[in-house]
Amino acid sequence: MTKFALVGDVGGTNARLALCDLASGEISRAKTYSGLDYPSLEAVVRVYLEEHQVTVNEGCIAIACPITGDWVAMTNHTWAFSIAEMKRNLGFAPSGDN
Repeated sequence: MTKFALVGDVGGTNARLALCDLASGEISRAKTYSGLDYPSLEAVVRVYLEEHQVTVNEGCIAIACPITGDWVAMTNHTWAFSIAEMKRNLGFAPSGDN
């Protein structure tokens, strides 16, 4: 069975998400979502994972804003969240790095 990680690039306008095959490094199933259509980044991730019927327990998301400790507050969008809480809510494995 293929094991995937979620990868993404999030800006003030769009959230771009895809899957990375952890064995080969191949990126697939890329999709762009309008940030205005979702109340949170977590909601976008949930929709993406449901649409692609895949379960992941790790990921890497680049986000266009400063991060203060565990807290992300986008300067060009209304989204704000705790990294640790979002990882817990999505079932991602805890790590020492955010």
